[in-house]
Amino acid sequence: MAYQQGLYRLDTRTRIRVLLLGDGASILAGAARTEGTHQTEFSRLLNAPTRWSYAKIGFYFLAASLAWLIIYAHIVMASPPPVSSTPGELSGVLLVALFIALLSAVWRHNHSVYQRALARWDRLFVCLRCGAINE
Repeated sequence: MAYQQGLYRLDTRTRIRVLLLGDGASILAGAARTEGTHQTEFSRLLNAPTRWSYAKIGFYFLAASLAWLIIYAHIVMASPPPVSSTPGELSGVLLVALFIALLSAVWRHNHSVYQRALARWDRLFVCLRCGAINE
């Protein structure tokens, strides 16, 4: 409840109407709409813990792999003709190991750290008179 009290939803509209006179008569009309949220510091303190996303890890890993592939291809193209494939194979193994480590870290957070943080968040009590947060 205290979390929702400090959260404000904004929905504003802006209308623009302009008449420009110059060489020729011009009329400009438009509309803009802005939506968003405004959150107080008190509400931010009481924010519920969130799970980590597996999709973000996959996206970042894919982006890092693509960047490394481009860098590696540039290095290979710039080196003299007898090129060894060992660094490429080694980097592939390291990237797979990194991906597995990241997945295990996300799994550990979602199944251990997140559960404890959510249980702690559930036990929080907010004094409505003074605003103190107690467990």
